[in-house]
Amino acid sequence: MEEIGNNPKNSADVVMMFLDEESPKKKIDVMKQYGKLLDRTGVANIAASLDLTLESDDTGDGISRIMDQLRAEERFDGSRLRDGVKIDFR
Repeated sequence: MEEIGNNPKNSADVVMMFLDEESPKKKIDVMKQYGKLLDRTGVANIAASLDLTLESDDTGDGISRIMDQLRAEERFDGSRLRDGVKIDFR
């Protein structure tokens, strides 16, 4: 299989790049740089990977919803929020 690298040719390539990234910031970078290559199926696949339900079939709306989710994850999902915090549940 051909490696995609930094040169996706179609929506499926962008989805694979997105799924290969681990951090929300890097996923945002993929969306910003290559989101224009995404078709409706690609947007739906990315949304599904984030457990998002899209309310319309509009690609632009789906990309906006995905970006909102990724920004929220970037802001609140960082380990910096949990560093040094010890919780005793006894």
